[in-house]
Amino acid sequence: MSASTTGVAGSGPRPPQRETVRIPSGLLGPVPRDAVVIAGAGCAGLAVAVALRRRGERRPIALLDARADYTDDREWCFWSTDEDPSTRLASTTWRRWVVADRTGSALRGDERTPYRMVRAADYYRDRLDALARAGGTTLHLGVRVLAERPRPGRAPELVTTAGVLHPAVLIDARGPRLDPRTARRARLRGSWLAQDFLGQWVESAEDVFDPTAAVLMDFATEAAADSTTFLYVLPVSPRRALVESVTFGAARTSTTLHRARIEAHLRRAVPGATAVRLVREERGCIPMTEHAPDALAGPDHWRVGLAGGAARPSTGYAFQRIQRSADAVAAAITTGRPARSLDPWRRRVLDRVFLRFLSDRPELAAAVFLRLFGAVDPAVVVRFLSDAGTMLDDLRIVLALPKRLFLAAARDAALHWIDPAEEDPGAPHARVRAAL
Repeated sequence: MSASTTGVAGSGPRPPQRETVRIPSGLLGPVPRDAVVIAGAGCAGLAVAVALRRRGERRPIALLDARADYTDDREWCFWSTDEDPSTRLASTTWRRWVVADRTGSALRGDERTPYRMVRAADYYRDRLDALARAGGTTLHLGVRVLAERPRPGRAPELVTTAGVLHPAVLIDARGPRLDPRTARRARLRGSWLAQDFLGQWVESAEDVFDPTAAVLMDFATEAAADSTTFLYVLPVSPRRALVESVTFGAARTSTTLHRARIEAHLRRAVPGATAVRLVREERGCIPMTEHAPDALAGPDHWRVGLAGGAARPSTGYAFQRIQRSADAVAAAITTGRPARSLDPWRRRVLDRVFLRFLSDRPELAAAVFLRLFGAVDPAVVVRFLSDAGTMLDDLRIVLALPKRLFLAAARDAALHWIDPAEEDPGAPHARVRAAL
């Protein structure tokens, strides 16, 4: 597959340059002393900076990020009502969505809580402008964090390419840890899957997409035996769409395989796919685990966003949870109280069981998701996926799922829950669990 086309369209023009976001002049300046330092100025870093100002934080804030500029480099999607604060930033809204496999499909919708997309450029611009208006914040791009040096009873000293900093408070918003050691430790305590994806924005010379419906999961693709694989298609017009290849698995998927799955999907599902041109491509990975790091890392040292486990363990949905995570950390910093949890106990239990099922029985995921979206009231499913579900909603979700499969997953999850964090695979209780 070439850099300029999907491979089904022949050659085409070079992809256009990504939109660049202007940095407000009010954010320029040196790093102040005794500042609240936020390492990582992406979605979560900007969110926590805005939340701190909204909650009355008066100390200077310094945002550090390795990037050289802000571009329209990604999108975030979520369900929300018209009253939700994030709705005003949405560039596209879908009131219907599809889940499909080789045997059939479910077309559902919810008028009150549609599915929405926020472009990165719009989000960055909005948050940067808000910080510039509030004053007291500086932004430092092209700065990489090299090391953290512990200081007893205080936030760590930060060694960066711009020098050594001594934060009054350090907030880590640099994204998730995806190293093998972190994944291994999480698996010993429960489950850890990589939600690995590659997305391509494509354009067609003809009307080939249906912009009224988002394809949340299309399982009619070649899947690996040890992972859940599907296509995710978000048409923003009859001629333009984001097409993503997504895998839930123990390891990341190669870029070549992702591209091949997208090409196969376009050939199979999109009439006139030979006229489709690649505009740009994006890549990412979100850890799905119930054992993410705590928000509080140490004295005056916090984690926020994906670095603090904000992604929903069983789905990977993150945008709205990043906003809530940022507000919870900002509230804790400004009040001195513990950060509130994002999830009640029953949601943690359901996430643990569902994640265990995806880990152990990926070959059955397509049938289960199709059953869930096809049999349950869409308003209930949306509330469940967007963290707004009631206990009755959770019960309806459970009743719609295959009982034997999820009872087995619940048993395995419960056995993992009993084990200590640093379990020795050779320990007696570990061998007993393996025998079960």
